[in-house]
Amino acid sequence: MQECVLQICKRQIESPGTDRGRKEQDMMRTKKLFDDNRQIFEAYLPTYGQGITMATQTVTALYNVLCEWMNQGNLFDRRRLKTEADADAANWLYIYGDDATQYIMDEVSKCNTGDDYDDLLEKLVKAVMNVDDLEALDRVKSRGDITECPGRFVWTEMA
Repeated sequence: MQECVLQICKRQIESPGTDRGRKEQDMMRTKKLFDDNRQIFEAYLPTYGQGITMATQTVTALYNVLCEWMNQGNLFDRRRLKTEADADAANWLYIYGDDATQYIMDEVSKCNTGDDYDDLLEKLVKAVMNVDDLEALDRVKSRGDITECPGRFVWTEMA
């Protein structure tokens, strides 16, 4: 079931191009984050929706941030967001994440290249995809809504 969701995203990653024209080889670092964390995604990514625990919401929010980057070239930093909705999952992670997650996400303003953002995502995945933390969060009822979460990361139309 989660395999289907991962395959959709991976199929888009493996296609020759994206909206922002990143070549397939430039996306390999981010794709590797999926491959390296496959078991965690399979365990906590719900078939649909955001799940019923904080663990499923956390993994779903991170998944959405990763897919936005790989499929659309969208950062959760307002400089490159295409729509307001692109920031919701990042806002949820920031609001409900721990101090380490917030610290890492604060660093997005220092990202000037795709490699910078890939570095930041690697740190974010390492912080969020901790098995012990996710096991504890899996005993906590879901909070908020990752699809409608106003917060620090906002979309503003650039002139």
